[in-house]
Amino acid sequence: MILGIRGLYVGEWHFHPSGGNHPSALDIKSMYGIAHQENYATEKPAMIIVGQGMGLSGTVHYINSEYLFTDIKEINVDDAVKMKPLLHP
Repeated sequence: MILGIRGLYVGEWHFHPSGGNHPSALDIKSMYGIAHQENYATEKPAMIIVGQGMGLSGTVHYINSEYLFTDIKEINVDDAVKMKPLLHP
């Protein structure tokens, strides 16, 4: 999925109709796989999940299987600097 001069793959979003806004094991596995595929041209794909109660979350998935998670409300630069990576078991 190389987009060339049209752009660069950043990530994806989806809805969890029967759950929360945290990434599932399948979500994490999928994003970890994308981080390792050269044709996506990113080592840090992002994902936005809309949960059953319409709660939003955002994650950035690193190539080493760590990821950052945040509920999306209002994000400012100071909060983003304080976030720490989580290691998926």
